[in-house]
Amino acid sequence: MMKECSKRYLAISAIVVLLIGLSSYFIYRAAMHESTDSKLEALKPNIVKELNQRYHEKFKVIKGKYNAQSKTYSFIVETDSMPDEQFTVITDLMGKGAFVSNFLQTRQAIESAKLVESYFKGVARDYKAVAGGVSISPLELPEAQRYLSAVALDNLHGQALHLNEWIKTSHQAMIFGGTIKINIKETPQNILKVLEVVYQLNHYFLSKDFFGYGIDVQLMDLPEKPQFVTFPLSYEIFARQQGWETNKYTWATISISNCTPNGVKKTCGDKPNIPEYAYIGKSIKSPLDVAQYFKFIPRRPAKYDSLIYGEQDSWVITRRAKFSDSKWLIDTPMYQQIKDIYNKDNKQQENNHG
Repeated sequence: MMKECSKRYLAISAIVVLLIGLSSYFIYRAAMHESTDSKLEALKPNIVKELNQRYHEKFKVIKGKYNAQSKTYSFIVETDSMPDEQFTVITDLMGKGAFVSNFLQTRQAIESAKLVESYFKGVARDYKAVAGGVSISPLELPEAQRYLSAVALDNLHGQALHLNEWIKTSHQAMIFGGTIKINIKETPQNILKVLEVVYQLNHYFLSKDFFGYGIDVQLMDLPEKPQFVTFPLSYEIFARQQGWETNKYTWATISISNCTPNGVKKTCGDKPNIPEYAYIGKSIKSPLDVAQYFKFIPRRPAKYDSLIYGEQDSWVITRRAKFSDSKWLIDTPMYQQIKDIYNKDNKQQENNHG
């Protein structure tokens, strides 16, 4: 009987100890949760102040959390200039030194895409661009100009300049590139619209005196209900299934570039960096000059051999552009139609101003 009572006592004692331990744990967790929440709230003004000063933007904290394992805080923030984007903040335990690892790159890419897209507003309803600028390597500049590369990098990453200010202060050491996909029907009138806005965009790039730039335009004719692509168009059309489908319906391309021959940088794209190849942009004096770089792409796939699946279809644009029946616009009957429309419009404008 004594043994049974002793066992029962020990069991009850163990349960009591366990309950006390559990209650202490939950009390501790509750206290920690409360202190963590108050700490998070206290850190928010510090985070906003640090980010506003660093990036010259107005930030707001959406949410934050405490990671007990690493004993760190993380915050999700937004800015007025990019309301559709959210960023993760990296900071110390006091909310000091706050920064966003990909913020400047993201902001610059968005501002660059908007710059390119602004020229195509009246051309079509559906279009999307990806674009951006980079600082040229100092090794591709003459020794006396290599400091310009460091200046360009500091203006973007150190001074956190917006795109328009970065271009003003760093254009001599910048290379700017952009690709835009436009959903548009193949007609002489539509092609002329594209030639005119590409001419305007090229003129803008020339006026900024970039070290180099490149413009790629892809014209596509999407069905009303594509299999993968959704409307309005998103950046997904440059990758994955949507990218494959937009390639499939691409019927023409335009590629224009311009470089600065300086005796150090040897190439301009895949060509030698000499005036014959480097000054394509400078050679364009009217929308009709853009037609020299407008190429029709056959609307059928290229073939390639897969080691696993044998012969396969490929809708990659560069492969299809190598078909023998790919044609430059200036070598087609449609070019004369476009010239006639262009000359008629110009004459009409002259009469209106006369």
